[in-house]
Amino acid sequence: LEVVLSRRPGFNPVSPDCFTLREVDPPSPPADPSDTTTVVCESVYLSVDPYLRCRMDVSTGVGYTQPYQLDHPPTSVGVGRVTHSLNPEYPVGSLVQHHEWPWRRYTAFKASHPPKPVPAWFKPFVSQFVKHTLIS
Repeated sequence: LEVVLSRRPGFNPVSPDCFTLREVDPPSPPADPSDTTTVVCESVYLSVDPYLRCRMDVSTGVGYTQPYQLDHPPTSVGVGRVTHSLNPEYPVGSLVQHHEWPWRRYTAFKASHPPKPVPAWFKPFVSQFVKHTLIS
């Protein structure tokens, strides 16, 4: 499952009809058993904050970021649980974070743009969030 930006809000408030839910297959683990460059994760937390609003329009109004593409998932800061990895830095079950996490249930990251392990001090906050929002 993923959320895609289906229309730009323009000067109007962002509303549910700006987005579409789409069924997609989760990424497959790499066919090559020696591939340590792919980390497959299940989303646990996705940030939705005011900064994202400017990226939903054709022009962001700033030079340091680009607008989201229509018919693609927006990205934001996210946290997820590793579901497949042959890389010892990302053991299955560990929590990772990324500043460009796509709004989808499962995603695959490559070593060229890897997630980062969630710091130990942050793990209790993620656990409480998951517990109280029924996301698993």
